[in-house]
Amino acid sequence: MTSNEKPAVPDTLTVILADTQSTYIAVVHENEHRPYERRTVQVKLTEEQRRAIAPLRTGMNGGMPTHEAYLQAWLEPATRSLNEEGNDEDRRTS
Repeated sequence: MTSNEKPAVPDTLTVILADTQSTYIAVVHENEHRPYERRTVQVKLTEEQRRAIAPLRTGMNGGMPTHEAYLQAWLEPATRSLNEEGNDEDRRTS
């Protein structure tokens, strides 16, 4: 990276979801442990979202600019359900 380059900003959020209910049912009712079924969802970030998470310049070190580093990310609790927005969808088959 040259002194004028900014750090790369991620363009995809990856979330791994686990079906803990099936494992719970197997343990409680069948005394059998089953690994969680998982699915991975990748969400492309908008330019506005990418700008919001872009590391800010923090100074200079040895003539090179320094920037913030990504430390943690998490999902905040929902303030309303998808059903209220008209998007609730069960992707599992019965």
